Amino acid sequence: MNTTKLISRAITVLIFTLGLFLTGCETNSPMATDTADAVTETVPGHTPNFLKVWNTPSNSLQKTSTVSKWINAKRGGHLNLNHSNSSTGLSVSASLYIPPGALQSSRDISITVNDDDFIAAADVIFGPHGSVFNIPVELSMNINGIDLTGVDSDDLTFYYLSSATGEWEEIETDVIIANPAAGSVYIGGAELPHFSRYGIAAD
Repeated sequence: MNTTKLISRAITVLIFTLGLFLTGCETNSPMATDTADAVTETVPGHTPNFLKVWNTPSNSLQKTSTVSKWINAKRGGHLNLNHSNSSTGLSVSASLYIPPGALQSSRDISITVNDDDFIAAADVIFGPHGSVFNIPVELSMNINGIDLTGVDSDDLTFYYLSSATGEWEEIETDVIIANPAAGSVYIGGAELPHFSRYGIAAD
């Protein structure tokens, strides 16, 4: 085989290898997909004692609420959702603050609540799923219609499911206040490094 053909084959192999490397690196992008949903049912180690709603809705009573807003990456912004279902007694008010510079680029951000999925633990759904932020975004949320029998505010912790470890890990919050008589919980100033699966637990 002559020298020209050897050089040509070497270049082809080099280009192919480089292409594989670049493809693998794409998962480190600011919009990398989080794999929380894939490990939700098989979390190793400690599983938090997540709160439950008083009334589990039937399919005929379920209700879905979604809000979406275009957020400018440089200016940031707020997104608010109010969900209420008189049939189940469940209501959720969520406020998400995106600081300037938190997003890599301007995009639609969404919040969804679905009664059929909701367990007060982990079913306020944020989108785009798997978004990772340059600066943590801040969530405040008030949930009514939760069974808080025997629960004190000091017992409550806000968690997220880490796709890296498969463990539920604690999220820093400014405050968590429970009102057992009213069946309500307020979470203030929870710092979210990315969109994952989140939940309130009594530990």
